[in-house]
Amino acid sequence: VGGGRAGGPGELGAANAILAATWSTAYVAGMALGGAAALLGPTLALALDAASFAIAAAVHATLPRLPVDRAPSRLWPAIVATPRDTAVALRIAAGNRPLLRAVLGKSPLALAAGAAWIGLNLVAAQAQPFGPPALSFGILQAIRGAGTGVGPAIAARLLRRGAREDVLHAIAAALMLIAVAGLAFARAPWALAVVAFTWGLGTGSNWVMAHTAMQRHASDHEIGRLAAFDELVVTIAMVASAFVGAAIASASTVTVTALAAAGLGVVGLAIVAATVAAITAPRRVG
Repeated sequence: VGGGRAGGPGELGAANAILAATWSTAYVAGMALGGAAALLGPTLALALDAASFAIAAAVHATLPRLPVDRAPSRLWPAIVATPRDTAVALRIAAGNRPLLRAVLGKSPLALAAGAAWIGLNLVAAQAQPFGPPALSFGILQAIRGAGTGVGPAIAARLLRRGAREDVLHAIAAALMLIAVAGLAFARAPWALAVVAFTWGLGTGSNWVMAHTAMQRHASDHEIGRLAAFDELVVTIAMVASAFVGAAIASASTVTVTALAAAGLGVVGLAIVAATVAAITAPRRVG
């Protein structure tokens, strides 16, 4: 495996699938409990949320330190060097099409997700499929979280059986965008549960496969900067999409908001494909 990491590609994918499963388990429990706690009032719900972070910090403090190959650098020089180091890592990715595709692979679905979250909130408030809005939203998010754990496990199994990675990426994106578009029409509890679970299947598979590909194609020296850039792009895409979704929801209906979210994802996929093709295209000499 690239970068000197031990184990074959199958083991790397399986490890990331296990990581996704543990995250999914925590997400399911947190969202379901959060929806129930919100019924007691926002103040108590936020207090419980803050307490969960304190407990997590206390548990984290008991974990053994990761071994490092060199002495840690001082904070300020590391901050100053971050833009330069990131630019160097991106130049390396620009010459490696699979790596660049992996770095940008999560952003199209993130561009759909921000507006889709607005739509999901509105659907939970309007349809109330599982009771009061807060509880309905918590349960729908918990169902979505379950999908994010199941999807990567299925994808890892298919990859081990010889499935093509690009085909699975396309299927994952299609599942997520179809599910988001389904928010425009689903109102029955069972239909919204299917939409939320399918959304999670697509998103979870996309995230794990993109991250696994980045680990496989990047060296240990550049993986940190590229992973940080990946998260930055994903966060910007989700925030921008949420603003767009909120504006559309304010001027129109939840149906239009959901369809717009799916449309944003399609636009994001096209932009990433064009960007990767343009940046990594062979350059003619003379």
